[in-house]
Amino acid sequence: MDPTPNYRRSLKVYRGMSLFSALLVAASISIGGTARGMQDSTSDVSSKPIGEAKRWFEDARLGLHIHWGLDSLLGKGASVMEREKLPIEQYEKLLGRFTATRFNAESWVLLAKAAGANYLSVDAKRPDGFCLFDSKLTPFDATGATPYARDPLKDLAEACRKHQIRLFLNYSVLDWHHPDYFPRGKTGRSAGRPDQGEWPRYLAYYQGQIRELCTKYGEIGGIRLEGFWDRPDADWDLASTYRIIRELQPGALIGIDPRTHRFEGADFWFSDQSSAGMAELLVKNVEGRSSRPGESGLPIAVSENHAPRNAPLHPLVHLLRGLLDRAGEGTNTLLVVNASPDGAIAAEPVERLKELGNRLKIIGPAFYKTRKGPIPPASWGVSLAEGSSSRPTGIFLHVDPAKLKTPLVLPMGFEFFNATLLGNEIPLMMKQVAGGFELQIPEGVRTEIDTVVILRPTMLDR
Repeated sequence: MDPTPNYRRSLKVYRGMSLFSALLVAASISIGGTARGMQDSTSDVSSKPIGEAKRWFEDARLGLHIHWGLDSLLGKGASVMEREKLPIEQYEKLLGRFTATRFNAESWVLLAKAAGANYLSVDAKRPDGFCLFDSKLTPFDATGATPYARDPLKDLAEACRKHQIRLFLNYSVLDWHHPDYFPRGKTGRSAGRPDQGEWPRYLAYYQGQIRELCTKYGEIGGIRLEGFWDRPDADWDLASTYRIIRELQPGALIGIDPRTHRFEGADFWFSDQSSAGMAELLVKNVEGRSSRPGESGLPIAVSENHAPRNAPLHPLVHLLRGLLDRAGEGTNTLLVVNASPDGAIAAEPVERLKELGNRLKIIGPAFYKTRKGPIPPASWGVSLAEGSSSRPTGIFLHVDPAKLKTPLVLPMGFEFFNATLLGNEIPLMMKQVAGGFELQIPEGVRTEIDTVVILRPTMLDR
């Protein structure tokens, strides 16, 4: 049965709510208290301070984001509604096709683990306004408006709890569907909404949905708030939004893209750009950035994030060097993959992610729980610190053998007493030369894509 007609009847009620009614409904979501349910050591963050959650996040190093929503049915990327100027009435016709016949939450979670990721990320709401969770504040969701008629987020939260992996949620404050997202921003002007609306009612709506996300799915690892760029000067009442999250999810990290909005109060920064150079931009533009961890997106497809279906995939070397480059800048990597309209993930990206996971099993001790290394990134690769960046107990050099065309010379300042390959106790030869120490890595011992050298500085013996 096509639920779209029923949805449109309920939408009339939704659009006709008074401001008082909207505020009352949003406030009622708070009934039920704080989040509950996830008790395993990996998911239980409510008893841990934000500082410890940040340390866990930096230790985790790698997450997997699976993009899936109403726009997936068109296979043209997450911004298709805006890019092709689709009016709401036309876009809503997709609802009857959202059947999710092959969606399996547990398979998503197991894929994240197989890829070497320590957290799974999904879009709770995209700019098109469609909610991938059961919201009492709108009928425009997977549960009430589609033939699927289930809450995917509930299944994902349960699977994450079962397999001890943390769940992160993306929430777009930008909304091309809600009538009270007004005044309009830079986008969404072709959606066919009346040229009117009440901004306080939209604030009540989005903050009410944040309450829902913080109370209905157990403990979550974090929430990324995105879309501020559309109305950068609007009053988003972030202080109240942060307070809702802090009260209901004390251990959940709050992420903001600092290129598009003020960063005060957030716990980590994130970017969907594919260059690890984001760190340099933040050093220049974000006061206090150095005390906060960061995360940079890495699509597995050869295209921008949320690439169209059937886009070719990046080779394994691109993905592995990409996440190592980001780690060398002190940044987490968020791998990005698209689900098919039916909720499954195609065999080719699954295989590529498993390839990556197999390599990370080998180099894991030199990747997870590391920090930005003391040796700056160079043409040969990056350094990561075991322990803290300021006083490491060891230094891991992730050398790209394809770019090691000349002797690797480390800078002065470290008097290393040994250098060995990961998994191999045979020492490597080092000799002092002008400007530093030359490390000799014979071609016969180099491993494909990533040769890992472990350095132990003599200063630890003092």
